[in-house]
Order: sequence, then C-alpha cells, then structure tokens
Amino acid sequence: MDLFKLSHANPVATVVVFLIVGIMGAAALVKLPVQLTPNLERPQISIINFWRSAAPAEMEAELVEPQEDVLQAIPGLESIHSSVRAGMSITILSFQVGADMQMKLMDVINAMNQAPPRPRDAEEPMISLGGLEQPLATLLIRKTAAGANGDFTADQELIRQTVEPALRSIPGVTDVGLNSFREPQLEIVFDPYRMAALGLQLDSLLARIRSVGDVSGG
Repeated sequence: MDLFKLSHANPVATVVVFLIVGIMGAAALVKLPVQLTPNLERPQISIINFWRSAAPAEMEAELVEPQEDVLQAIPGLESIHSSVRAGMSITILSFQVGADMQMKLMDVINAMNQAPPRPRDAEEPMISLGGLEQPLATLLIRKTAAGANGDFTADQELIRQTVEPALRSIPGVTDVGLNSFREPQLEIVFDPYRMAALGLQLDSLLARIRSVGDVSGG
C-alpha cells in the first residue's frame, strides 16, 4: 500500500503527523540563525587626532592631508572621509565587505607610521576598529586620599603599565586611549636681554631647538 492510500485510510493519524511536523518546523525556524536582512555596511576604521589650539586649516594641512596621502595606498580601501574642527579631526576609512579587519588595522597602523612627523604638541592619533557608532566606555580615575589634588603626573607610568594592560585584556575591547596622559616635555627659559647682548635672534634659537633630534645624552 502506497503512502497516499495509507494516509487516506488513517485520516486522524495523518493529521497528527502533520501537526507534529509543523510544530517541529516552527520551533526550528525560530532558533534558525538566519538573517533575512544581512548587514551590508562597510567595515570601518576610525582615526582621531587631537592638537590643542590648532585652527581647522592647520589641522587639515599639518595632520589630516599628510595622513590621507599614505592611507590611500592601503589595499581594499574604498573611501576616506575626514571631519576637521578646531583642535580635533576624525578620519573614517571604509573597506570592502568581508575584509579581514584585524589585518587592515595593522595596515593602517603601518601606514600611519610612514606619515610625516606630527607637530610637537599634537597628540598621538587614536586608531580603532569601527566608525563613530562603535560603543565607547569612559573610565574616570580619582584619588581618594584626603586632601589629594587632581594632578596625576607622578602616577602616569603606573596607569600606563598597570591600568591600561588590564583594560586591554577585557574580551571585546579593541583599543584603550589614555586621554589625560601627558608626554614628557622640556621647558626652555631664556633671557631676552642676554640674547640681545650676545647678538642672538629668537628665530635662530628656535631653529636650533627644532634641529635637535636626540637630547638623551644631555
């Protein structure tokens, strides 16, 4: 007896079988990891530059344009979009769908290392996976001792060597930026009257300071 005759001879059993198959199919459909509208947004990498007191024209000429010149050679790069304002610039790099973003992040870091030197008071660029919509978290460190001030100059190396690695080890964290970290600076105080007596010009002094690349030996 074929399946059609068997189901016709047992209508109740046939209905029960169909109900069981329908319930199992509905349950499997709910749990099925299928995305009907897949995400086709371009994978992105963001670069943020900070340069205090710099005008937008200075940011663009001294930081953004030199960086864009070296970034354009990255394979798989589809577009570069930069937004510049006073003291800050944001560059978004968009890549082909399906690109290995960990490798592209390394390509961006290598390209940025080939960019011309930054102005002396410009901060190191912040490079991270994702565009501006990526989730961010801010951690505020505060001293709890009585009478403690907000100066963390003496604690910067402790934060860099202890706090930053601990935050980077958290699963899902792609980058950690220490926004309050201050790079070591050398302050030079000169006597303008003494310079005038010696026949020295301020421009020649500045040129001499800029020409010094390594003062580690004193």
